[in-house]
Amino acid sequence: MIKVAIIVPSLANKGPVKVVKNLVDASLLIENHNQVEYSLFYFDQVKELDFECRIHHISEIIPEEYDIIHTNGIRPDFWAYKNRARIKKHVITAHNFVFEDLKYSYNSVYSILFGYLWIQLWKKADRIVSLTNTMMKYYEKYIDIKKLTFAYNGIRKITIKSIEVDDLEQITKFQKSYKHIVGSICVLTKTKGLDIVIDYLQTDSTLGFIIIGDGKVKNDLINNAIKLDVLDQCLFLGFRNNAYNYYKFFDYFAMPSRFEGFGLSLIEAGLNKIPIICSDIPTFREMFDETQVSFFKLNSKESFKLAMIKSQQNRSKLTDELYQKCMRDYSLDSMFKQYHNIYKDVLQS
Repeated sequence: MIKVAIIVPSLANKGPVKVVKNLVDASLLIENHNQVEYSLFYFDQVKELDFECRIHHISEIIPEEYDIIHTNGIRPDFWAYKNRARIKKHVITAHNFVFEDLKYSYNSVYSILFGYLWIQLWKKADRIVSLTNTMMKYYEKYIDIKKLTFAYNGIRKITIKSIEVDDLEQITKFQKSYKHIVGSICVLTKTKGLDIVIDYLQTDSTLGFIIIGDGKVKNDLINNAIKLDVLDQCLFLGFRNNAYNYYKFFDYFAMPSRFEGFGLSLIEAGLNKIPIICSDIPTFREMFDETQVSFFKLNSKESFKLAMIKSQQNRSKLTDELYQKCMRDYSLDSMFKQYHNIYKDVLQS
């Protein structure tokens, strides 16, 4: 039995924490699940996700009791850096492309300053796990290659449930106004590229766009839609804790990210057999190919249009291939096996 303490900033319903939840769930579901025992520690008193393991505030942790400390996020990484002498083995999951993420979230100066600081925290760790091979290669110029590895995220197929009556009424009314509905579910940041879809709406008055999520650029997106006279084609529903239940209302799922650490929402859409239109970036190219999703070139309305047409004309074939890919390569079982092997390798080194 390997005893692992996973540290996260909070239990908020956000990408990195959802990844941790999937990993913990996987350890409990697979055969011979007693190979790893997880305990979860958090900083902030925010609880939006439930975990089926022991949960404690970070103040309660005794590092020496665990074979591995597994951190996720800059505060957990910093905590482990300060307490390195008390930690047997330290594993980090890198959930983003640090410099690009900080640049789009803040500015170039902030990106350089805190990007290099964050990476310095990683250099004392025993292993840094990227979400893709693309991300791992990105960090090779900053981190000793012997410390780098990658593991794909995984999720399980969830049964879709009903949504709130008010949302259902809004969506039903919205659907009646448009021939097709494209949807996105994400934190609203510049990196997610939702402005690209809003710009495209100018060229297709039959297309409605449902946005699930909140974030710092929400008002910018709304103002842009007003400026382009397409606000009526947009339905901003805000953050929904049960966002998974909204996929059934989409004819297409759009993920127009300018860059991305991993495409967890793409897998969710794939498991729901929703045709995907996504930006042609290295991360998504590693995850899927042309037989499974429709790629488009960033900042090209014509390319986005062609991706839409491809999704419409090849819907059944694309979604069948996509579903099989997600079930095969992005399952909880596959995710857990990758991390279990990483843990064993770290303990043997």
